[in-house]
Amino acid sequence: FFSQATTHTTSSVLTLRMVDLYPAIIHGEEEEEADSLDDACEELHEACKGWGTDEDKLIEVLGSKSPTQRFIIANRYPELYDGKELDDVMKSECGKGDFGFALRLLAMKSDDAEVKLVRECTHGIGTKDHILYTIICGRSNAEIDHLKKIWYNTYESDLGVMLSSELSGDFERLVFNCLQGVEEEYDEEVHTDE
Repeated sequence: FFSQATTHTTSSVLTLRMVDLYPAIIHGEEEEEADSLDDACEELHEACKGWGTDEDKLIEVLGSKSPTQRFIIANRYPELYDGKELDDVMKSECGKGDFGFALRLLAMKSDDAEVKLVRECTHGIGTKDHILYTIICGRSNAEIDHLKKIWYNTYESDLGVMLSSELSGDFERLVFNCLQGVEEEYDEEVHTDE
């Protein structure tokens, strides 16, 4: 789910710029031809067809694709196969265990997968703070806003309200500071070595 950071070396100081963790296609900034991944959709369909599942083929197809390509496959698969969501196919074919859950996450758009992970981390007794931390902390303002919108569209509730009922103490304060989306955006003119 992660893209690479851009690094710049100036004198002996290493500077990291904020990166967008979501593929550009999620924001509509990049277009790729959906037809170009029809073969991958066909391979996934064939791997799940009939008695049994070719799990090695599922791993090969989904594991070899970039987040952008998986986004396109997740959108294209229902168009090709009678509205069946790829996530639902993975759930029925691979079960609810860790392996099935991992394949489901790969079959989803990366932002939907993160929302699903937040849900899994907070569902039931206790929370998995270490996973919440990696999903929520260190995001840009736009990424936090996007995460909150996807959460609301998926679960029809406010992410902050849900987290306030699950978290407490210092970790709750940290998460809510991140959710406010007040991260100072990178500006080359302001953020200099001087």
